[in-house]
Amino acid sequence: MLILPWDYILNSFFYLIYTMGVQFDCGEMSISCSYGMWNDIRFFIANACLEYFIEITKDVDINVRDISTQYHCHLVDLVEAIKKRKPESILDFLSEIEAYETHNTLIFFGMNGLYKLIAKSDCEGFYSPGDSLDICNMLNLIEPYLSVDCDDLTRFNHLFSASVDLNENVMIT
Repeated sequence: MLILPWDYILNSFFYLIYTMGVQFDCGEMSISCSYGMWNDIRFFIANACLEYFIEITKDVDINVRDISTQYHCHLVDLVEAIKKRKPESILDFLSEIEAYETHNTLIFFGMNGLYKLIAKSDCEGFYSPGDSLDICNMLNLIEPYLSVDCDDLTRFNHLFSASVDLNENVMIT
């Protein structure tokens, strides 16, 4: 029986993740990249969302009690939970935004695209035109918080915009 060292097994696993691919199709548009690149793009977007959340909650007065403050307070709590976790992967963000109350908060701030983007399966699924619209709206809101220019991100933004314009699903294979 062959026994492989743990480092070899772990490195082989990460090699497979970063070399296996995912493809997105909508109409005539098609984008493919490695799973690793797709996770990096989503992580990059999630970090920009975190910066946006910090900015829009920095002047919140938690003593004012109205519906808006309720969502702001939940967003402040979410930001603190994410910062405390010190996310190193997209899964760290996902585990913090899966709660029902967080969905409503993201919707309130026009940021439900974050959940749609990172919670969707990487294979054999689709983004509906509604999902794509949520993602496009989110990308527009966080654009000033994207720290680097990323051609892959621009291509995905065009893909989701095409889904909205064509009223067609983005198929994931």
